[in-house]
Amino acid sequence: MDQPKWVDAAGDAVTGDRLCWTEKSWPPYRPYRKAARKPLGERTIYATVVSDSYGQKKQQHTFSLRVFRSEGLDAPQPGSLLRRKGRNLYRNGLMRALWDDEAARKVALQEKHGRGARARQQRDERRMREEIEMTV
Repeated sequence: MDQPKWVDAAGDAVTGDRLCWTEKSWPPYRPYRKAARKPLGERTIYATVVSDSYGQKKQQHTFSLRVFRSEGLDAPQPGSLLRRKGRNLYRNGLMRALWDDEAARKVALQEKHGRGARARQQRDERRMREEIEMTV
């Protein structure tokens, strides 16, 4: 099997993308020691986007990802399922493997953008209703 060609995901990952990113590995959360919390190291994760969704209230984009390879400190096992907010994935440089059929990816991208636009419209309509209700 040929090695995939990796390109910048440019803030636009879709279901079916194979992604690669590096993130910090943190110690267990202890609220009383939050100020002293420092990352322990880093891990690189390779995963496939299984699904994505927009949160009902704030339209935060969230991805469900299936790991196929990982390395580094506390790296997740291949086959495990992760959830990551889009803003956290895109923050440090997200790479994606080119599809054999990039035209099919464009279709998936258009569908995702449509869902995002609808989610933002619903959020704006809900906020308007809430503002009207508060003034009545």
